[in-house]
Amino acid sequence: MKNDRICNLCEAPLDSSLHGNRRHCDHDCYKVNMNIRSNDNYRRQKANIKAFTGVDNLLKQFYQLFGADCFIQAILLDSAGMDWSISQKELTIEGYKAKQIIQYAYCLFTNETVKIWKL
Repeated sequence: MKNDRICNLCEAPLDSSLHGNRRHCDHDCYKVNMNIRSNDNYRRQKANIKAFTGVDNLLKQFYQLFGADCFIQAILLDSAGMDWSISQKELTIEGYKAKQIIQYAYCLFTNETVKIWKL
């Protein structure tokens, strides 16, 4: 039987006597691969934190500018760079389904207005 398994990092052929789930030829390749994956995970996590912080700061600016009881045109937030796709969770505030970011939450209505709450 031909051994088609190769190391994921250096592409050296793996010894057929090694465990079938093994993907690296030695401990050094394994450690290097783990460091690469760890760095990639860190970059992704940092980018997510930056995105959430940016949206939360944007909501804070509009909350301070317009106040708590004002309905804001969604186009204003959109032109300021609002990322509508992120939220930590949905919660109900004053009977509305709001999306929580960090310290602020918002609800986008069908008439394209937004209400912002400070949590």
